Amino acid sequence: MKKTNYVKLIAASIIIVFTSCTGRFEEFNTNPDEPTDDMLDGDNFKVGAFFPTMQNCVIPTHPHQFQVSQNLVGDVYAGYMAGIGEWNQGKNGTTYAYIIDDWTDIPFKQTFVQVIGADMNVRKLVGNDITNPTVALSTIIKTASVHRLSDLYGPLPYSKIEVGGSLNIEYDSQEVLYKKFLSDLDEAINTLTDFVTQYPNSRPLEDYDLVYDGDYTKWIRFANSLRLRIAMRCVYVDNQLAYEHVKKALEHSGGLIEKNDDNAALKSGKGFIIKNPIQTMWDTYSDIRMGALMQSFMNGYEDPRLKVYFQQATINGATGYFGMRTGVAVTNKTKWKDLSSPAGLFTDPIVWFSAAETSFLKAEAALHWPGDFGGEEAMQTAYEEGIRLSFAEKGVDGADTYLQDDTKTAVKFVSKIDGSHSIEAKSDVTIKWNPSDSEERKLERIITQKWIALYPNGAEAWSEYRRTGYPAQYQAINDYSNGTVDAKIGPRRIPFPPSERRLNPENIEKATQLLGGPDEAGTPLWWDKKKH
Repeated sequence: MKKTNYVKLIAASIIIVFTSCTGRFEEFNTNPDEPTDDMLDGDNFKVGAFFPTMQNCVIPTHPHQFQVSQNLVGDVYAGYMAGIGEWNQGKNGTTYAYIIDDWTDIPFKQTFVQVIGADMNVRKLVGNDITNPTVALSTIIKTASVHRLSDLYGPLPYSKIEVGGSLNIEYDSQEVLYKKFLSDLDEAINTLTDFVTQYPNSRPLEDYDLVYDGDYTKWIRFANSLRLRIAMRCVYVDNQLAYEHVKKALEHSGGLIEKNDDNAALKSGKGFIIKNPIQTMWDTYSDIRMGALMQSFMNGYEDPRLKVYFQQATINGATGYFGMRTGVAVTNKTKWKDLSSPAGLFTDPIVWFSAAETSFLKAEAALHWPGDFGGEEAMQTAYEEGIRLSFAEKGVDGADTYLQDDTKTAVKFVSKIDGSHSIEAKSDVTIKWNPSDSEERKLERIITQKWIALYPNGAEAWSEYRRTGYPAQYQAINDYSNGTVDAKIGPRRIPFPPSERRLNPENIEKATQLLGGPDEAGTPLWWDKKKH
């Protein structure tokens, strides 16, 4: 297949999101050895080309979409990075002023057009039946994308979307969304499990899959791991729901992502060149630099991963890794450009989910339900394995020595640009596991190391900070939210998109009621219930 053909069909998916398509797969037959050509519609081109469209938007690869969906939101609010762009004379999302419509509109639009739109077209072609493995895979990718979107806004229009239906769609509460995500993943996992049992060597979408090359056994592991993540997100708001799906994920025969070879990561292939947008952020745009919290923890721990996370900088004769506080009202980026930039390059795979994350989720599961998931020994084993896997993923040595360190802690952040921004460390948690610690201290240790390992997935790190309170963030230098954000703990979401207020006003008002508070960045999401 030529790249031009892919691009034409992908463009068509964007144009015809809510229009009808012709064509339909024939029903599956009972061939015991291999799907027939009829089952796959020949080379699967009609449906297959929609999958790169969706995959490119789970973590957006388009630079501007990535910037306003993750880099200037999760990456900043998680403490990984800080913005040095001169947007609106310093009054923008990095200083909690949500007055640039583009910043809160684009995440919504790109997901609904490029992910949900492509998924709808898949269903038009093959039928809206999750027992079809093509629909099951589409559902997994859609869930991976939309759960991130819900963690930005809260309620979303989702369950009531219909093929060819109205654009003025009623919103679901985040509780309904999360239960839908979990039930959809359950069904999709069962479908793919049945398929690989019957057709173990078949890869019907191999030519269109930029993550796992059509290997459904790996997609099952990803879907189970995603279920584990989403379930754990619910632990402080619906413990029983969380437990039910954590148990399903941990006990499913298809397994989890537990080796770095199974990490879910978008990469170039199939005629597509995938450029990791992080290089555009620090290099082409020159809009982002190292965050103060990263400087505090990584320098304090003397963490070997620091050299692959950020670039050294030289300021006033001193060479090292230097960051800046969140919320600086930048009006002249030249002042801040010499700080440490991320080390990410265009050629880096875009990691959706890593084996290290699975291990930290398993450690937390053992913390919350010790009688069911192994207790203290399992907790420590999973915690230490998470660190080892992260070191291996990043290609650095020294994990065993690091794990035995029981003295190093985060250090005071010392600003190399503006001394008034310097601030004492927010945490004194050490690295080595201590079985005698309180449950809360163990949680802090697990999430702190998870935060380091998740880098550069700031969207997930920010969600985990909001859920658990760890690692505690530095207060922003400037807070232009007019009191709608508690500056001590930072934003809890972003406001609903202005385009929806214009085009779908009645349902936005209902969505605000479902949110349980005003449509402001300081209103916590459904799962954000733990006191910080």
